[in-house]
Formats: sequence, structure tokens, C-alpha cells
Amino acid sequence: MLSTEAQLLVDGVIVVAYFAGITAVGLYLGRRDRSLSDFALAGRRVPWWAVMASIIAAETSAATFLGVPGEGYTTKSFAYVQIMLGLILGRIVVGYVFLKPYYTFRVYTVYDYLGVRFGPRTKAYVSALFLFMRTLASGTRLFIPSLVMVLAYRMFVSGAQPQFGAVTTVGPYVAAIVALTMVTCLYTAVGGIKAVIWTDVIQACLMFGGALVAIGTLLAHVGGLGEVARAVPQLTTHEGYFLHGFEASQIARWRESHGIDVMGTWDYVRLVLASDYTLFSALVGATLGNMAAFGTDQDMVQRMLTAETHQKARRSLITAAFMDVPIASAFVFIGILLFVYYQQDPTYRPPATADVFASYILNVMPVGVRGFVVAGVFATAMGSFSAALNALATSATNDWYIRWRPRRSERHYVRAARWFTVLFAALMVAIAGG
Repeated sequence: MLSTEAQLLVDGVIVVAYFAGITAVGLYLGRRDRSLSDFALAGRRVPWWAVMASIIAAETSAATFLGVPGEGYTTKSFAYVQIMLGLILGRIVVGYVFLKPYYTFRVYTVYDYLGVRFGPRTKAYVSALFLFMRTLASGTRLFIPSLVMVLAYRMFVSGAQPQFGAVTTVGPYVAAIVALTMVTCLYTAVGGIKAVIWTDVIQACLMFGGALVAIGTLLAHVGGLGEVARAVPQLTTHEGYFLHGFEASQIARWRESHGIDVMGTWDYVRLVLASDYTLFSALVGATLGNMAAFGTDQDMVQRMLTAETHQKARRSLITAAFMDVPIASAFVFIGILLFVYYQQDPTYRPPATADVFASYILNVMPVGVRGFVVAGVFATAMGSFSAALNALATSATNDWYIRWRPRRSERHYVRAARWFTVLFAALMVAIAGG
């Protein structure tokens, strides 16, 4: 039996090995970028299945890894997964309507196409909006993995018990943000989109593997599926898996909370609009949201443009949508299992629902498994972060810098893209640390 110090050392070595390995892979893959096409599009030679894995990694952040279990914990159902209906429909529309024109005009960014259709002013405006909004959004998301990094560092190095609650001293978290950013920025700046995609493949496998391992350990701790069914009887009804918005229980709660004796048409409309998960939100809201995200956002479109043809890009996009169903189901199931676990043993139950998975990882998981899953948290953070960095650098170089510095060599533009990667990384650190 290993001592506590030895167990923490094993987990720490696993996490450090992950960081070292992913950086080495990224640096190795990017050593031959000689043109902006290589840096931004990998010469359009990436296999469709690798593009698929990169899309999954790019859309899955640490907030998803740690936050979606919180949804399962709160709702005690798989209702969140029905959003995948709109996700699949939206990507089918994008795959069959949007992608072919992007390949026909051989664009580097989606905003190139807007320039062709509507002129340079439209291209410049939308590109600037993307640069601004994506920098803010990705910078904000950096803070979430820093919380886990600080708690894990204190635990692995000094053996301190993880404490969840309000952040009182920001210094350690800023240091964690800087460390995570430097590692991700290094291989993204040097390796370009090739490094991003192939490290995404590794990170997507690690993310899903971490989820499966977590499910296995939780099932062992709670006593199996029979105990889950006993503790969460909702899972024996359709409300445990699907909500159309007009369930009798929801209507009864709505009438009671609003003092309504007889429901009218407008009352039903208000009920559906106020509910988090309904058939309406899945088919309309999620469909439109995914059409916007995967058809017009450079962060996502850039991955698809690395495929050889629009047909292969479409295959990667739609296949990734179907793969999201088991992935989302796994993370929601983790949340349901966590609810059962904390009912049995509330020792490490944190005050905030958002922390239930992180607390279980650090306090309960066995040695080795804990290090693997912590690495999975960082993998999700780095996958989405590297995607944003590369998309921002490509857009800034292609949509702006080349207009101001035309007729320069390809190597010059690659260097510019690398410096833009560093610039946006620094801006995100400032946003996350602020």
C-alpha cells in the first residue's frame, strides 16, 4: 500500500507527463510550416476523422467537463442530452448549405467569404467583432481550469486538502492561468493548426477516457446501477430522459407558483419559454445556435477547412455531432451518479453544485485514476483554448495584417501569425486574471 505522499506523487507525475507529452507532440508537428496555408489550414490535408476529433475537443471546454455533471446532479435526469437533437440538425444544415461555398472560393477564414459576397467593409466589421468577442469569451473560460490547477497543485505538492468556496487570493490562480496559457501558446504558435488538430485528437481521447473512468469509479462507489435506480426513481420514467415541456408535474408546479387555476394558451407559452429543457428549445434554439456556431464562427469553421474536400469536412462535422450524444450522456450520467454518491456520503460535498465533480476527482478518486482524470480536465481546457488562439491568429493575419502589409513572403506571414498567437494569449491572460 502506497503512502499518501507516494500516491500524490504518482498523480502529479501523470499530470506533468501529460503536459510534457502534449507540448512535445505539438512542437514536433509544426516544424515544417512554411506558408500561411500550412499554418492556418495544414495544406487542407487533414484526415476527416482527425478533423472530427478536433471539432469535439474545440467545442468542449473545462466548463463542459466540470459543468455538465452539475446539470445532471441538479436535474437528476438526461434532459440536457435532448439538446443534441438541435445540435445534429444545425450541423446537417451547415454541412449541406455552408461548407461548399467556402471550398469553392478557397477561403482562409469564413470572413473571406463575406468579403466576396458583401464587400471588404462587411468582412472587416464581422472579423473585428469575432476578434473582440472570441478573445473575451476564451479569456473568461481560462479561469475555470485554473481553479482545478491550483487545488491539484496544493494537493500534489503539499498534501493540502482541497477547499472549495470563494476565491480570496487571486495570485495562485493568475499563476495557474499563465502556466496553462504558456504551454498551450507554445505549441499553438510554433505548430499552427496541425499541432492544434493532432493534439486535439489526443485530448479528445483523454477527455472521453477520463469520463468513462469516472463513471466506472462512481458505479463502484455507489453500489451499481440498481442503487442508482433506487435513489433516482425519475430514471424509470420518460421525464428522466426527455422533456417536451408539457409534463403534468411541470404544469402543476407552474400553476402553484403562479397562482393559476386554469391554464390558458399564453400560460403554456410562458411555461415552455421559462423551462430550461423542452422539445422547443432543442429543435429551435439549439438548431439555430449550432448553425451560427459551426457555420459562421471562425473558431469552428477553421477545423473543417483543413479537410481535403467539402464532402470530407461535412462528414467530420456531422459525425462529431452524433459523437456528442454519448459524450454528453456520459457527463450527465456522471452528475447523476454524483448525486447518488453524495447522498450516501456527504463528507466531500462542496457548497456549490458546479464543484461536485471537481471535489470527487480530487478527494475520492483512487491514485493514478485521479491523475488521469485531472489531466483530462486540462486536456479539455487546452483543446478549446488552442482552437481559439489559432482561429484568432489566422483571422488577424489573413483579414487584417495582409491588407496592411501586402506582397510579403509566406514565411513573413507565418511569423506574423505566430506573434498574433502570442498577443492574443497575453490578452486572454489579462482578461482571465482581471
